[in-house]
Amino acid sequence: MLMDNKGVSGGAPDKSSAFLGVKEKITNEKRDEFAEFADSREDLKPKIEMPAELIDNDNSVEVDGEMQAQGQPTVAPPPVQIDSVNEDERKDQEVKAQLEQIKVTRDAESLPKDYEKAVKDIISRNRKDPFRLVKEMDIARWDLLNKAFDRKLGDGLNGRGA
Repeated sequence: MLMDNKGVSGGAPDKSSAFLGVKEKITNEKRDEFAEFADSREDLKPKIEMPAELIDNDNSVEVDGEMQAQGQPTVAPPPVQIDSVNEDERKDQEVKAQLEQIKVTRDAESLPKDYEKAVKDIISRNRKDPFRLVKEMDIARWDLLNKAFDRKLGDGLNGRGA
């Protein structure tokens, strides 16, 4: 069976055939027409703001000790959520403190009743906040692995267990 290599368009494009749906050659004249069209449309132009270093001092004003261009909006720094970070850290410390008090035997085959109760408390407390639930369960998991098997986060296969 013989196959041809002409493909969908019927062969290589020549001067008389249309290639990719373009029937006429784009000339410099057409490029100039497009450039004129693009220049005439203000809504097509990109909005570019001048860097503060390139703005003349005549067109700038001092705002909070910095030179800002008149008519240019001042950019406020993004808000930092310090309270939420401190709140998360505080909750992590509470969970760690609660779990540290629970004794786990070495090579424990099942969870001690106190540890099971602490895990159930974590689940019920964070039922509507899955991110917090996963974070606190991760703390509980690594605490249990450390107590029962002497494994720490990041020790890979080089743990000191058994």
